[in-house]
Amino acid sequence: MRVLFILSDNIYLTPYFNFYKELLKKLSISYDVIYWDKNINEIITKQNYYRISFSGKGKLSKILGYVKFRKEIKKKLKENDYDMILPLHSIVSFILVDFLLFSFKNRYIYDIRDYSYEKFLVYRLVQKQLVKNSLMNIVSSDGYKFFLPMGEYFTTHNLPNMIELNEVKQLKNNSTFPIQLSYIGLIRFQEQNKKIIDFFANDSRFQLNFIGTNAGELREFCQEKNISNVNLVDTFQPKDTMSFYKNTDVVLNLYGNHTPLLDYALSNKLYFAALLYKPILVCEDTYMEKVSIENGFGFVLPMKDESEKDCLALYIQNLDRKQLIKNCDNFMDRISLEKQKTEIELEKRILSLRKKND
Repeated sequence: MRVLFILSDNIYLTPYFNFYKELLKKLSISYDVIYWDKNINEIITKQNYYRISFSGKGKLSKILGYVKFRKEIKKKLKENDYDMILPLHSIVSFILVDFLLFSFKNRYIYDIRDYSYEKFLVYRLVQKQLVKNSLMNIVSSDGYKFFLPMGEYFTTHNLPNMIELNEVKQLKNNSTFPIQLSYIGLIRFQEQNKKIIDFFANDSRFQLNFIGTNAGELREFCQEKNISNVNLVDTFQPKDTMSFYKNTDVVLNLYGNHTPLLDYALSNKLYFAALLYKPILVCEDTYMEKVSIENGFGFVLPMKDESEKDCLALYIQNLDRKQLIKNCDNFMDRISLEKQKTEIELEKRILSLRKKND
């Protein structure tokens, strides 16, 4: 049996790739990977990895990029006899809908990790067929069920590598200033980030850390406004992730709200926060707020009033660490069980497909 992974982004920005990859390794199933190196900074020399890269900016370049991407995928599909396809971004399933429905019916995974183009009728109609004819539908947030078509969905989560977490877990409160607020990962939604920087600007009680690809784009803004309590670190190696979290008091997850892209998602920062026993800042009226507050490790920051910073500082100083740890452990126990159930079901369906092909 041979499987083809298709990623319309960099591999280091697709952490859930490991969930599928490790399962295929466990089942001794071979695979190839086609990935789009959008940031032009990821070259993998393994024989079963195929890098695709297109330069250009703007909507037209983006459309042409996907046309070329589809062409390369078609070429790969013709060269090899794959038994199953694993598109790891919803847009990939959309641009390959003809192949999936007619050549790989019940032999592809439909994986949804984001709200994308659901506002368009044609996209929703295609999505309905993709959900109906897949081997299995997997979502990273139950919040997505609010906008997805009716169907059978299984939930898994973007859990980080747990092996190296123990030495980074925060078991005691840090009562000293400044409080380290960290946004670690791909830096997106820059206008929202500027709003965050403005809100905390030069407040000596807080240090903002934006760590990840595109962080440098905020440098000019900080310099123009003479804001000194912001630390910017651009693209880093995944192996350094834990060292950045080790120096973090509160996980920053203030992406914004009142748009489907942000209202229904569960960020992987949620799991870093829970696993490392660190509170997480979230926006109001989001699924992130619902989950983090219900499970006792979230703090909502609307950024509408200066007094919110006083409340945040008091919250951190008076944090009941033992209760926070208990809340985080209870949450992760439920998440791990849900992930395990999804993995067992996925394994069962893949093995059934392999048996048919044999």
